[in-house]
Amino acid sequence: MPGNTSAMQNKQDETNLNWVSPEVRLQSDRDLANRSITGIFIYLFGWLLVVISTDIVPYSPTLVYGAGIFLLVIGLGRLILAIGFDAIYSKNVEVWQLLFGIGMFVSATIYGLFSAWSAYRLGMTIELLIIVISIVMLVSDGSISLSPGKRLFVLFSGLLILPMVGVLISFRQTDSYMIAFMLILFQIILSLYAMSVYNSYWRELFHKELLDLKLIELEASKTETDRANASLEAAIKEAAIANSAKSQFLVNISHEIRTPMNAIIGMSHLALQTNLDDIQSNYINKIHLSAENLLGVLNDILDFSKIESGNLEMEHIDFRLEDLIDNVSNILRLKSEEKEVQFDVTIEQNIPTALVGDSLRLGQVLLNLCNNAVNFTGSGGSVTLGAELVDRESGLVTLHFSVKDTGIGLNPEQQKTLFQPFKKADTSSNREYDGTGLGLSICKQLIELMEGDIWIESELDKGSTFHFTVRLKEQQGEPSLRRSEQGIDNSGQNTAIERLKGAKLLLVEDNLFNMEIVREVLVSNGLVVEEATNGKEAVELISSSGEDFDGVLMDCQMPVMDGYMATRKIREMDKYLDLPILALTANVMQEDRKKALDAGMNDLIGKPFNINELFSTMAKWITPANRPGKTRPE
Repeated sequence: MPGNTSAMQNKQDETNLNWVSPEVRLQSDRDLANRSITGIFIYLFGWLLVVISTDIVPYSPTLVYGAGIFLLVIGLGRLILAIGFDAIYSKNVEVWQLLFGIGMFVSATIYGLFSAWSAYRLGMTIELLIIVISIVMLVSDGSISLSPGKRLFVLFSGLLILPMVGVLISFRQTDSYMIAFMLILFQIILSLYAMSVYNSYWRELFHKELLDLKLIELEASKTETDRANASLEAAIKEAAIANSAKSQFLVNISHEIRTPMNAIIGMSHLALQTNLDDIQSNYINKIHLSAENLLGVLNDILDFSKIESGNLEMEHIDFRLEDLIDNVSNILRLKSEEKEVQFDVTIEQNIPTALVGDSLRLGQVLLNLCNNAVNFTGSGGSVTLGAELVDRESGLVTLHFSVKDTGIGLNPEQQKTLFQPFKKADTSSNREYDGTGLGLSICKQLIELMEGDIWIESELDKGSTFHFTVRLKEQQGEPSLRRSEQGIDNSGQNTAIERLKGAKLLLVEDNLFNMEIVREVLVSNGLVVEEATNGKEAVELISSSGEDFDGVLMDCQMPVMDGYMATRKIREMDKYLDLPILALTANVMQEDRKKALDAGMNDLIGKPFNINELFSTMAKWITPANRPGKTRPE
C-alpha cells in the first residue's frame, strides 16, 4: 500500500493527467453524467430560440422540425444514459462511454449544421445574431459540464462553431468576417478556460484518492478511536478546503460574468437612448431585459451561497413599512397591468409602520413572492398582498404577510419540495416559467434570519396563498419620515445628477467597453471625465498633473497596479486624504466591500451598475468644486 501511495504521489507531481485508476475514472464519468443533465436539452432551447426569434421555418419546415425532433430524441437518449449511469456503467464501461460520446457528437453536429444552414439562409441580418448567441450559450454551458473530458469539449465546441464560421466567411462581408473572428477567438478563450477547469478537476480527484489511501494506512495502524478522530479531522479539513475553493470560485465567476454583463446592460441602455426604429428598439430592449434577468439569476446564486456559508449579515436600520410596500407595488404594477392581472394591497389599520430591521431583505422576499404570483396568474386573475399585526410586546412586533393569487395552484406533492433549493413545481412549469429554483429557498432562509416562518396554502387550478411572519423592532422616539415627507420620490436620480453637474472625475478602468459606458453616462449628464487604464496611471496622473479632481471612480481588479494599491498610494499624499474614491467594480461580495473600505475607498458601486444607484452614491460623497455658478477655491 505505501508503494501505491508513493506511485500516486509521483504521478500527481508530474501532473500526468492521462494516468487514472479505475476508481478515479468511474468518478470522472459519473461527474460527466451528472453535469451533463442540466445541459442535455439546452440544444432544444437553442433550437426553439432560433425558430421563435427568426423566420427560418418557411425555408424548409421539414428540415427545421426534423432537426428539432432529432435533438429531442437524442436528448432523451442522453438523459437515459445520465440517469441510468450506475446500471449501464456497471455492465459495460466502454459501451457507456461510446454511447455518451456518440450522443454528444451527434447533438453538436446536428445543431452546428442546423445553425450554419439557418445562418446561410437568413444571410447577414440581425436574426443571425440570435443564432450566434444560441451557439455561444451552448459552448459556454459545455465549458463546465464537459470539464472532466477536455477532448469532448474541444470536439463539442468545434462542431458547433466551425460550420458557422465557414458560413460567415462565405458571406465575404466585413461584418461577417468580424463575427467569424470573434467566434474563433471566443472558442480559443473558452478552450483555455475549459483546460484550466479540466486540470483543476483532475488534480482534485487525484488529491482525494491520495487522501483516501493515507486514511486507510492510518486506520491500519491505530485504534478505533484514533481512526475515528483522524477521519473526523480529515473530513473537517477537506470541508474547509472545499468551502474555501467554492467561495473563491464564486468570487472569480461573479467578477468574470459581471464584467461583460456590465457592458451588455450599459451598451443596451445607451443604445435605447438613441433614435431607433420600432424593430431595433424591440430587439435591444429584449437584450437589456434578458441581461437584467441573467443578473438576477447570478444574484440569487450569490445570495444562496452567502446564506449557506453563514456570511450573510442582516442590517438593522430604520424604515417605514409604507415605503417598502409602495416600492413593491410600483415595481409590480406595470407587469401586472401588462398581464391584465389585478394587483391589490391590504394593510391592517393598527399595524405599526415605523420599524427597525433589514428593509432590503424584507422587500426582496415580498418582491419575489409577488412576482411569482403575477407570473403564475393568468389574464383576468388577481394578486393580493396583505399585512397584519400578530404580536406586539416590549418594543418588538411580529408581522404576518400574505400573498394570495388566483393562479395555477400546486398539488400536495409539489408543496413538499417547494422551499428546497433548485426545486421547481413540475416539468411543465419548468418549460413555461423560467428561474433557478432558488428564489423560494432564499426567501425561506431570509425569513428564518428575521426570526420568522413561511408556509403555503394552495389548491391545484384554484390558486395559492404564501404566508410568512417576521419579527422586527419598533422605532423608539420620533419615527423616521416617509420618503414623500423627505421630498424623495422618483425624481431622486435627477436631483443627484443636478448636484453632480460640473464635477471633474477621474475614471480608472482597464476594460475599454466599461470605460466607454461610464464615460458616456457621466458626460451626457454634465460631468467632466478624465481616464486612466490602471492604478499606476491614476496615481501618476493625480500626483503630477497638478489638477484637482472632485472624485475618483476606481476599478479594483486591473493589470500593472490594482485599485486597492492605487487607493493606498493616493491616500499617502496629504493633499488627497479626503478625496472621494468610490470603487466601481464587479467584485461585490461582502469581503470585497470590506477590502475596498480597508484600502481607503469611501464606498462601493457594483457592476453591472444601476444608473440611479451610481448617481445617488456619487452624490453622497462628491461635491463639485467647479459646478455652474461656483468657482473652484484656490
